[in-house]
Amino acid sequence: EDGRGIEVSTLIETLKRDRLTFERDSDTIKYYVTENVKVSLLAAASEYEEQNAGESACRQISPLCYELGHAAMPTIHDMGEEEDEAEDQEAEEAAAAVNSHLGTIGPNVISDGDADVACATATGVQGPPPESQIAENHEAADEIPASYLLNIQPSPGSAFHTLIYQMRQKCADDFGYDPTYLYPLHVSVTGFFEASAGQIRQLIHVIPEMIVRELRDVGEISVGEVICTKTGYILFDMKAAAVANFAQRLGETSARQFGLHIRPKAVNHISLACNRPSEEVREKIRNVYEPTDSGEAGDLIRETQASATFDLVLSRLISRSSFERFAEDGPHKFAEVARIPLQVQDKAP
Repeated sequence: EDGRGIEVSTLIETLKRDRLTFERDSDTIKYYVTENVKVSLLAAASEYEEQNAGESACRQISPLCYELGHAAMPTIHDMGEEEDEAEDQEAEEAAAAVNSHLGTIGPNVISDGDADVACATATGVQGPPPESQIAENHEAADEIPASYLLNIQPSPGSAFHTLIYQMRQKCADDFGYDPTYLYPLHVSVTGFFEASAGQIRQLIHVIPEMIVRELRDVGEISVGEVICTKTGYILFDMKAAAVANFAQRLGETSARQFGLHIRPKAVNHISLACNRPSEEVREKIRNVYEPTDSGEAGDLIRETQASATFDLVLSRLISRSSFERFAEDGPHKFAEVARIPLQVQDKAP
Protein backbone atom coordinates (compact mmCIF):
# COMPACT_ATOMS: atom_id res chain seq x y z
CA GLU A 1 0.00 0.00 0.00
CA ASP A 2 2.86 2.43 0.76
CA GLY A 3 4.74 1.66 -2.45
CA ARG A 4 7.63 -0.08 -0.70
CA GLY A 5 6.98 -3.68 -1.63
CA ILE A 6 4.69 -6.33 -3.07
CA GLU A 7 1.99 -8.40 -1.44
CA VAL A 8 3.31 -11.85 -0.51
CA SER A 9 0.20 -13.51 -1.89
CA THR A 10 0.68 -11.73 -5.23
CA LEU A 11 4.33 -12.78 -5.34
CA ILE A 12 3.47 -16.42 -4.60
CA GLU A 13 0.76 -16.54 -7.25
CA THR A 14 3.09 -14.97 -9.82
CA LEU A 15 5.80 -17.55 -9.11
CA LYS A 16 3.29 -20.40 -9.20
CA ARG A 17 2.24 -19.36 -12.68
CA ASP A 18 5.80 -18.98 -13.91
CA ARG A 19 8.72 -19.51 -11.53
CA LEU A 20 11.19 -18.08 -14.05
CA THR A 21 9.30 -14.88 -14.75
CA PHE A 22 11.67 -12.69 -12.75
CA GLU A 23 14.73 -14.37 -14.25
CA ARG A 24 13.59 -13.21 -17.71
CA ASP A 25 12.76 -9.71 -16.49
CA SER A 26 15.13 -7.24 -18.14
CA ASP A 27 13.50 -4.01 -16.89
CA THR A 28 15.36 -1.84 -14.40
CA ILE A 29 13.05 -0.95 -11.52
CA LYS A 30 13.96 1.89 -9.17
CA TYR A 31 12.60 1.77 -5.64
CA TYR A 32 13.13 3.06 -2.13
CA VAL A 33 14.10 0.54 0.51
CA THR A 34 14.29 0.82 4.29
CA GLU A 35 17.63 0.67 6.08
CA ASN A 36 16.80 -2.71 7.67
CA VAL A 37 16.41 -4.26 4.22
CA LYS A 38 19.64 -2.69 2.98
CA VAL A 39 21.56 -3.99 5.98
CA SER A 40 20.13 -7.48 5.45
CA LEU A 41 20.99 -7.49 1.73
CA LEU A 42 24.55 -6.33 2.35
CA ALA A 43 24.99 -8.89 5.13
CA ALA A 44 23.72 -11.65 2.83
CA ALA A 45 26.11 -10.57 0.10
CA SER A 46 29.03 -10.61 2.55
CA GLU A 47 28.07 -14.07 3.76
CA TYR A 48 27.92 -15.33 0.17
CA GLU A 49 31.42 -13.98 -0.52
CA GLU A 50 32.75 -15.74 2.59
CA GLN A 51 31.26 -19.05 1.49
CA ASN A 52 32.36 -18.66 -2.14
CA ALA A 53 36.00 -17.64 -2.23
CA GLY A 54 36.98 -15.52 -5.21
CA GLU A 55 33.43 -14.41 -6.05
CA SER A 56 32.15 -10.86 -5.64
CA ALA A 57 28.53 -10.30 -4.63
CA CYS A 58 28.63 -6.67 -3.49
CA ARG A 59 30.46 -3.66 -4.88
CA GLN A 60 30.22 -0.06 -3.67
CA ILE A 61 29.94 2.06 -6.82
CA SER A 62 29.73 5.47 -5.13
CA PRO A 63 28.44 6.92 -1.85
CA LEU A 64 25.15 5.19 -0.94
CA CYS A 65 25.23 3.22 -4.21
CA TYR A 66 25.81 -0.54 -4.26
CA GLU A 67 25.82 -3.21 -6.94
CA LEU A 68 24.62 -6.58 -5.70
CA GLY A 69 25.03 -9.92 -7.38
CA HIS A 70 27.34 -10.81 -10.27
CA ALA A 71 29.04 -8.05 -12.21
CA ALA A 72 26.69 -8.44 -15.17
CA MET A 73 23.62 -7.57 -13.09
CA PRO A 74 22.14 -4.05 -13.31
CA THR A 75 23.22 -1.57 -10.68
CA ILE A 76 20.97 -1.00 -7.66
CA HIS A 77 21.05 2.68 -6.68
CA ASP A 78 20.31 3.42 -3.05
CA MET A 79 18.21 6.52 -3.69
CA GLY A 80 16.76 5.41 -7.02
CA GLU A 81 18.57 8.09 -9.01
CA GLU A 82 21.18 7.60 -11.68
CA GLU A 83 24.66 8.75 -10.62
CA ASP A 84 26.38 11.14 -13.00
CA GLU A 85 29.36 9.20 -14.37
CA ALA A 86 31.21 12.43 -15.05
CA GLU A 87 30.76 13.79 -11.50
CA ASP A 88 33.81 15.64 -10.33
CA GLN A 89 35.74 13.57 -7.77
CA GLU A 90 36.98 16.65 -5.95
CA ALA A 91 33.45 17.87 -5.26
CA GLU A 92 32.45 14.41 -4.06
CA GLU A 93 35.30 14.31 -1.54
CA ALA A 94 34.44 17.80 -0.34
CA ALA A 95 30.80 16.80 0.16
CA ALA A 96 31.83 13.76 2.18
CA ALA A 97 33.95 15.99 4.40
CA VAL A 98 31.04 18.37 5.01
CA ASN A 99 28.74 15.49 5.89
CA SER A 100 31.38 14.07 8.24
CA HIS A 101 31.81 17.44 9.92
CA LEU A 102 28.07 17.90 10.29
CA GLY A 103 27.81 14.67 12.28
CA THR A 104 30.13 15.98 15.02
CA ILE A 105 28.44 19.28 15.86
CA GLY A 106 25.29 20.21 17.72
CA PRO A 107 22.16 21.85 16.34
CA ASN A 108 23.16 25.36 17.38
CA VAL A 109 26.67 25.53 15.89
CA ILE A 110 26.12 24.78 12.22
CA SER A 111 27.48 27.60 10.08
CA ASP A 112 28.73 28.30 6.59
CA GLY A 113 32.15 28.91 8.09
CA ASP A 114 32.27 25.38 9.44
CA ALA A 115 31.40 24.01 6.01
CA ASP A 116 34.08 26.20 4.42
CA VAL A 117 36.73 24.71 6.69
CA ALA A 118 35.59 21.19 5.80
CA CYS A 119 35.68 22.01 2.09
CA ALA A 120 39.15 23.51 2.35
CA THR A 121 40.44 20.42 4.14
CA ALA A 122 38.92 18.04 1.60
CA THR A 123 40.27 19.89 -1.42
CA GLY A 124 43.74 20.43 -0.02
CA VAL A 125 43.34 24.24 -0.22
CA GLN A 126 45.26 26.20 2.42
CA GLY A 127 43.02 28.98 3.73
CA PRO A 128 39.56 29.94 2.44
CA PRO A 129 38.83 28.61 -1.07
CA PRO A 130 37.48 30.89 -3.83
CA GLU A 131 33.83 31.89 -3.48
CA SER A 132 32.86 30.03 -6.63
CA GLN A 133 34.41 26.85 -5.26
CA ILE A 134 32.63 27.31 -1.92
CA ALA A 135 29.30 27.57 -3.72
CA GLU A 136 30.01 24.45 -5.78
CA ASN A 137 31.08 22.44 -2.75
CA HIS A 138 28.03 23.49 -0.71
CA GLU A 139 25.77 22.49 -3.57
CA ALA A 140 27.49 19.10 -3.88
CA ALA A 141 27.21 18.53 -0.13
CA ASP A 142 23.48 19.19 -0.19
CA GLU A 143 22.95 16.82 -3.13
CA ILE A 144 24.66 13.75 -1.64
CA PRO A 145 22.33 12.12 0.94
CA ALA A 146 23.18 10.08 4.00
CA SER A 147 21.16 7.79 6.27
CA TYR A 148 19.72 9.22 9.48
CA LEU A 149 17.34 8.18 12.23
CA LEU A 150 15.70 9.64 15.32
CA ASN A 151 15.35 7.77 18.59
CA ILE A 152 15.08 8.28 22.34
CA GLN A 153 18.10 7.30 24.43
CA PRO A 154 18.70 7.36 28.19
CA SER A 155 20.41 10.61 29.20
CA PRO A 156 24.19 10.03 29.42
CA GLY A 157 25.52 10.35 32.93
CA SER A 158 22.13 9.70 34.52
CA ALA A 159 21.62 6.96 37.10
CA PHE A 160 19.26 5.12 34.75
CA HIS A 161 21.78 5.24 31.86
CA THR A 162 24.47 3.72 34.07
CA LEU A 163 22.11 1.09 35.49
CA ILE A 164 20.57 -0.11 32.24
CA TYR A 165 23.94 -0.51 30.51
CA GLN A 166 25.28 -2.44 33.50
CA MET A 167 22.28 -4.73 33.21
CA ARG A 168 22.82 -5.09 29.48
CA GLN A 169 26.44 -6.12 29.98
CA LYS A 170 25.44 -8.64 32.63
CA CYS A 171 22.98 -10.22 30.20
CA ALA A 172 25.68 -10.38 27.52
CA ASP A 173 28.10 -12.00 29.95
CA ASP A 174 25.54 -14.54 31.17
CA PHE A 175 23.54 -15.31 28.02
CA GLY A 176 25.61 -14.02 25.08
CA TYR A 177 25.02 -11.26 22.55
CA ASP A 178 22.13 -10.92 20.13
CA PRO A 179 21.25 -8.51 17.26
CA THR A 180 19.89 -5.85 19.64
CA TYR A 181 23.52 -5.13 20.57
CA LEU A 182 24.07 -3.68 17.09
CA TYR A 183 22.36 -0.53 18.39
CA PRO A 184 22.58 1.58 21.54
CA LEU A 185 19.63 1.08 23.88
CA HIS A 186 16.87 3.20 22.44
CA VAL A 187 13.20 3.75 21.71
CA SER A 188 12.65 4.06 17.95
CA VAL A 189 11.03 7.34 16.91
CA THR A 190 11.53 7.03 13.13
CA GLY A 191 12.86 4.49 10.71
CA PHE A 192 16.03 5.23 8.78
CA PHE A 193 15.62 7.99 6.22
CA GLU A 194 17.80 9.55 3.54
CA ALA A 195 18.51 13.27 3.70
CA SER A 196 21.03 15.80 2.42
CA ALA A 197 23.02 18.09 4.71
CA GLY A 198 20.74 20.98 3.79
CA GLN A 199 17.61 19.02 4.66
CA ILE A 200 19.12 18.00 8.00
CA ARG A 201 19.84 21.63 8.83
CA GLN A 202 16.17 22.39 8.16
CA LEU A 203 15.06 19.50 10.39
CA ILE A 204 17.34 20.60 13.23
CA HIS A 205 15.71 24.02 13.04
CA VAL A 206 12.13 22.76 13.47
CA ILE A 207 12.53 19.69 15.71
CA PRO A 208 13.13 21.44 19.08
CA GLU A 209 9.99 23.58 18.87
CA MET A 210 7.86 20.65 17.75
CA ILE A 211 8.97 18.30 20.53
CA VAL A 212 8.72 20.95 23.26
CA ARG A 213 5.15 21.68 22.22
CA GLU A 214 4.15 18.01 22.40
CA LEU A 215 5.84 17.51 25.76
CA ARG A 216 4.00 20.52 27.14
CA ASP A 217 0.64 19.31 25.82
CA VAL A 218 0.84 15.55 26.48
CA GLY A 219 3.29 14.92 29.31
CA GLU A 220 6.24 12.92 30.46
CA ILE A 221 8.05 9.80 29.32
CA SER A 222 8.10 6.80 31.66
CA VAL A 223 9.51 3.29 31.84
CA GLY A 224 6.97 0.51 32.22
CA GLU A 225 7.19 -3.22 32.79
CA VAL A 226 9.51 -5.72 31.15
CA ILE A 227 7.65 -7.82 28.56
CA CYS A 228 8.69 -11.22 27.20
CA THR A 229 7.24 -12.46 23.92
CA LYS A 230 6.98 -15.98 22.57
CA THR A 231 8.85 -14.78 19.48
CA GLY A 232 12.01 -14.38 21.56
CA TYR A 233 11.96 -10.68 22.46
CA ILE A 234 12.42 -9.03 25.84
CA LEU A 235 11.19 -5.41 25.87
CA PHE A 236 10.86 -2.48 28.21
CA ASP A 237 7.35 -1.10 27.79
CA MET A 238 7.57 2.67 27.35
CA LYS A 239 4.98 5.41 27.77
CA ALA A 240 5.88 8.24 25.40
CA ALA A 241 2.69 9.61 23.86
CA ALA A 242 4.23 13.06 23.39
CA VAL A 243 7.08 11.70 21.29
CA ALA A 244 4.73 9.43 19.32
CA ASN A 245 2.64 12.49 18.45
CA PHE A 246 5.81 14.36 17.53
CA ALA A 247 6.90 11.53 15.20
CA GLN A 248 3.59 11.66 13.34
CA ARG A 249 3.76 15.44 12.95
CA LEU A 250 7.39 15.30 11.87
CA GLY A 251 6.57 12.77 9.16
CA GLU A 252 3.84 15.02 7.79
CA THR A 253 5.84 18.26 8.09
CA SER A 254 9.04 16.86 6.59
CA ALA A 255 7.21 15.51 3.53
CA ARG A 256 5.33 18.75 2.97
CA GLN A 257 8.12 21.26 3.64
CA PHE A 258 11.39 19.43 2.95
CA GLY A 259 10.51 16.61 0.53
CA LEU A 260 11.65 13.93 3.00
CA HIS A 261 10.09 10.51 3.52
CA ILE A 262 10.31 9.88 7.28
CA ARG A 263 8.44 6.89 8.69
CA PRO A 264 7.15 7.48 12.25
CA LYS A 265 7.38 4.59 14.68
CA ALA A 266 5.09 3.62 17.56
CA VAL A 267 7.57 4.89 20.20
CA ASN A 268 6.50 2.30 22.75
CA HIS A 269 9.40 0.02 23.73
CA ILE A 270 13.12 -0.51 24.24
CA SER A 271 14.37 -3.80 22.77
CA LEU A 272 16.48 -5.38 25.50
CA ALA A 273 17.07 -8.73 23.80
CA CYS A 274 15.91 -10.85 20.87
CA ASN A 275 16.39 -14.30 19.35
CA ARG A 276 15.86 -15.94 22.74
CA PRO A 277 13.70 -19.01 22.01
CA SER A 278 14.11 -20.46 25.52
CA GLU A 279 11.41 -19.30 27.91
CA GLU A 280 13.74 -19.99 30.81
CA VAL A 281 16.39 -17.67 29.39
CA ARG A 282 13.80 -14.98 28.65
CA GLU A 283 12.64 -15.07 32.25
CA LYS A 284 16.20 -14.84 33.55
CA ILE A 285 16.83 -11.78 31.37
CA ARG A 286 13.56 -10.29 32.57
CA ASN A 287 14.68 -10.74 36.18
CA VAL A 288 17.91 -8.84 35.47
CA TYR A 289 16.00 -5.76 34.31
CA GLU A 290 12.99 -6.19 36.59
CA PRO A 291 14.11 -7.96 39.78
CA THR A 292 11.46 -9.57 41.96
CA ASP A 293 13.59 -8.89 45.02
CA SER A 294 11.70 -6.72 47.49
CA GLY A 295 14.87 -5.81 49.35
CA GLU A 296 16.99 -2.68 49.22
CA ALA A 297 18.69 -3.55 45.91
CA GLY A 298 15.36 -4.13 44.16
CA ASP A 299 13.92 -0.92 45.56
CA LEU A 300 16.92 1.06 44.32
CA ILE A 301 16.51 -0.32 40.79
CA ARG A 302 12.82 0.51 40.73
CA GLU A 303 13.46 4.04 42.01
CA THR A 304 16.14 4.57 39.36
CA GLN A 305 13.80 3.43 36.60
CA ALA A 306 10.98 5.62 37.90
CA SER A 307 13.22 8.72 37.75
CA ALA A 308 14.74 7.91 34.33
CA THR A 309 15.42 10.80 31.95
CA PHE A 310 15.76 10.63 28.18
CA ASP A 311 17.05 12.60 25.19
CA LEU A 312 15.81 12.82 21.62
CA VAL A 313 18.80 11.94 19.43
CA LEU A 314 19.29 12.53 15.70
CA SER A 315 22.08 10.30 14.37
CA ARG A 316 23.78 9.74 11.04
CA LEU A 317 24.79 6.21 10.03
CA ILE A 318 28.55 6.01 9.50
CA SER A 319 29.01 2.29 8.79
CA ARG A 320 26.84 -0.80 8.88
CA SER A 321 27.66 -4.01 10.64
CA SER A 322 25.86 -7.34 10.93
CA PHE A 323 25.32 -9.79 13.75
CA GLU A 324 27.29 -12.41 11.82
CA ARG A 325 30.34 -10.13 11.99
CA PHE A 326 29.57 -8.53 15.34
CA ALA A 327 32.61 -10.10 17.03
CA GLU A 328 34.94 -8.67 14.36
CA ASP A 329 33.27 -5.38 13.42
CA GLY A 330 31.25 -4.47 16.50
CA PRO A 331 27.91 -2.63 16.31
CA HIS A 332 26.64 -0.18 13.69
CA LYS A 333 28.55 3.09 13.95
CA PHE A 334 26.67 6.38 14.25
CA ALA A 335 27.60 10.05 14.47
CA GLU A 336 25.42 12.11 16.77
CA VAL A 337 24.06 15.17 14.95
CA ALA A 338 21.74 16.61 17.61
CA ARG A 339 20.64 15.71 21.15
CA ILE A 340 17.64 17.35 22.82
CA PRO A 341 16.82 16.65 26.50
CA LEU A 342 13.18 15.62 26.85
CA GLN A 343 12.09 17.73 29.78
CA VAL A 344 8.42 18.27 30.51
CA GLN A 345 7.60 21.95 30.87
CA ASP A 346 4.62 23.38 32.70
CA LYS A 347 1.79 24.63 30.55
CA ALA A 348 1.50 28.37 30.23
CA PRO A 349 -1.23 29.83 32.48
